[in-house]
Amino acid sequence: MEQRSAEWFEERRGKINASEAGGLLGLSPYTSAKAARRKWVREYHGDRRDFDTPDMARGRRVEPFVLEIMESRHDTVILQDGGRIHEGWLRASADGYSHRGQIGYEVKCPRRFFEPRERPDILMQLLIQCLTYGWERVFLCQGVEDEEGVLDVRDSEHTAAELREQFPTAIADLQVIWGEMQGDPVDEETFSTPAFDHASEVYLRAKADADTSKALLENARGALMDAAGNQERVGVMVRITEAERKGSLDTKKLLADHPDIDAEQYRKASSTYFTIKGN
Repeated sequence: MEQRSAEWFEERRGKINASEAGGLLGLSPYTSAKAARRKWVREYHGDRRDFDTPDMARGRRVEPFVLEIMESRHDTVILQDGGRIHEGWLRASADGYSHRGQIGYEVKCPRRFFEPRERPDILMQLLIQCLTYGWERVFLCQGVEDEEGVLDVRDSEHTAAELREQFPTAIADLQVIWGEMQGDPVDEETFSTPAFDHASEVYLRAKADADTSKALLENARGALMDAAGNQERVGVMVRITEAERKGSLDTKKLLADHPDIDAEQYRKASSTYFTIKGN
């Protein structure tokens, strides 16, 4: 079975997949447990909305080269498959595993290297892969390109025993969550369009990137508001709400420019503005 094929997506539906588990447990820095649960329920009921991002496209392009480097570095042949299921409800699709068995490889292609301990959601993904594939250890492989397109690969080794010790109750917790989610209804009004979902991801990543410029963040915010039609909206990743404030103008500047104007009317006037918060 080919990953990301229609058959692959259908097999994932109704199961907790390794890449989703960290979000459902509240371990992800990019989504809340509530938002992850809402997305899972929506897809469980057949409402899957695909959208691509530059980060996702980069991952698909770079991943094969990272695996080639790992094959040479570890003197092994890395195999792939469409994924495996554990006890009917937990699923993982490994990026690769050694032909010698019991060793796995998970590839990430971030914009910059990160410390594994800073991403418990990814470590949770590794634990589920170890459980599902029966691995004793797994390598987290990060492939990062510099401005000239030169690829640098760093890998860190994680044993199944260490991961189980770090998340002792996670599998039991996930099974409870899985049971609860199957009975959740789909409220279409809480779900947004693919364009809004895409704009949400761009906005959240821009906001989270400490190196991004204020102008870039404002552009992302503007695109998100356009996708929302400049109105309140609840999406998978972010919610937009309208709030009210007093004083719609800079009254000090107004008085300096026009001393004959009664500024009190502006101080007391109400205006509204939109706030954006992650779910």
